[in-house]
Amino acid sequence: MAKAVGRRHELERDPSAGVTTCGSRKFRKPIRGGKQIHLGRVLSGKNALFVGEGNFSFTLALARMENVDARRFVASTDASNVSLSSLGRRNVSDLVARGIRVRFRVDATRLLRSFGDGRFDLVVFQFPHSGLRPVANRRNPNHTLIRSFLSSATNVIKPDGRVAVTTIESPHYIGGFDFVEAARRAKMMCINQFSFDPRLYPGYVHEVTTNVNQRVDLLNCGFPLVTRVFAKNRFDHQSGRSIQ
Repeated sequence: MAKAVGRRHELERDPSAGVTTCGSRKFRKPIRGGKQIHLGRVLSGKNALFVGEGNFSFTLALARMENVDARRFVASTDASNVSLSSLGRRNVSDLVARGIRVRFRVDATRLLRSFGDGRFDLVVFQFPHSGLRPVANRRNPNHTLIRSFLSSATNVIKPDGRVAVTTIESPHYIGGFDFVEAARRAKMMCINQFSFDPRLYPGYVHEVTTNVNQRVDLLNCGFPLVTRVFAKNRFDHQSGRSIQ
């Protein structure tokens, strides 16, 4: 009898594409391509949590798209509602009018404080950045941020849930984040990576949360933009290997 094969998750890498390390400890060669995956198609109708939404334009860009059911989306930021930019305040009003929940003062590294465990299909963090925080315990603050976020996200996603993180693929950021070590410490594994094109999300304007007047031109930053997908790292005791 043939062995049943489970349906591959929409954000999971196609096995025929080969193995991906999703970023090594030492920066080598930036990702220049990769199959494009539109998050709107994947997230439609799902329980999706967006964290670190500086001006909520990414969540709103998805919600405005045809054939995207955003009623189960939750958009959040670590800022207060009074500290948002004018664009952010307009976007919040639009999201609320569409029936989408908006949460303020949500710490992406302590998600259980704001949400119940195991409720989301996907948690999305667009361009995380620690700001100008000092180095702690000899670790880059961006590494500490992403490691703490992944550890936190494992508590609020379903057993088969996923975490998507989009970053600028530059030596500075990749070396600082050290995704391999961050995922290992969070007991997660990177299962896919693909190029991110902001032009697929009309209205999306990336805004630095530490300075609400500072917008980032993602298309002209000089480096590729990459989304990495993480899943809980389960251990196969018979083979001694990690499995998805």
